[in-house]
Amino acid sequence: MQSAIHLTTTVLAGGRIDVVSPELRSGQRVELIVLLQDPVVARPSAVDILAGAPGDRQHRRGGLNHAHLETRHSRHTPFWPAVPAHVL
Repeated sequence: MQSAIHLTTTVLAGGRIDVVSPELRSGQRVELIVLLQDPVVARPSAVDILAGAPGDRQHRRGGLNHAHLETRHSRHTPFWPAVPAHVL
């Protein structure tokens, strides 16, 4: 019966790998297969992505300037006509 030992290790300087396991006996023949893992790439968080997005950045100054919003929106006319009171 063939036995297997699964280990994860880090490559040492000079490309060396040390394998130490109590199941291994001195002089025993083994087959070693090394599977290379993809390097871990740091992914930015959603907060970092949004922080780099263009646009209105008033929220970064400690909150929205509501007076500015009210002034800006009060200059615009609504997109729909006023509904007469008798229809409601």
